[in-house]
Amino acid sequence: AKAEGPAKQAKAEWLQVMAVKLASEDGRALYKLRQQTVEPVFGIIKAVLGFTGFSMRGLDKVAGRSVSFTSATSTSGGVFPQLQLFNEGIDIEDDIEYSYLVSHTDSVAAVYNGDFDIGLSFDDARRGLRNDNPDVGSKVIVFNITDEIPNDIVAVRGELPDELKQAIFDATKAFLATEEGEAIFDEIYGWTDVQEAIDSDFDVVREAAVKLGVSEG
Repeated sequence: AKAEGPAKQAKAEWLQVMAVKLASEDGRALYKLRQQTVEPVFGIIKAVLGFTGFSMRGLDKVAGRSVSFTSATSTSGGVFPQLQLFNEGIDIEDDIEYSYLVSHTDSVAAVYNGDFDIGLSFDDARRGLRNDNPDVGSKVIVFNITDEIPNDIVAVRGELPDELKQAIFDATKAFLATEEGEAIFDEIYGWTDVQEAIDSDFDVVREAAVKLGVSEG
């Protein structure tokens, strides 16, 4: 099956839009409510098909379904969901019907339009359809999420002075701690916080590389 492209969104000046939203107390209060909603990494399904978070609970039920991934190299749209399926004994080549749709928004749209049973997305790609399809939150629902994954890293050259590396991190984190900074990062890339990484954070990446046969180069 092929998914329809997502509804085209108006080209708005996002920063102006967010500034207007945050200009009032009501707008700021409404914006903060989004933090109370659990959003998906793996597992969006179409509610109108009769599936629910309870009826689909357990990745074994993914077998036999049609699944939209974003790309083979996308962490949240491909690699780590496929690792989850691998660990559950589900072979994506034999046990599911799947396609790569490139865009996270396209993956959501494919489920919304009924072209796929299940779609993969980051947290929360449904926002890309909400302007033109306000019912996407009720029609496309979450039934499973991955564990936390190291993604969207801020990388610098190793030979930079430690003080400069720390200054870059501190400045980014401080800006994200402001309402303006959180709004800007959330709008352009979905970030609401950053944290310092340690080597063990990437153990799951090494696991995926071995089990999925991913190699450098």
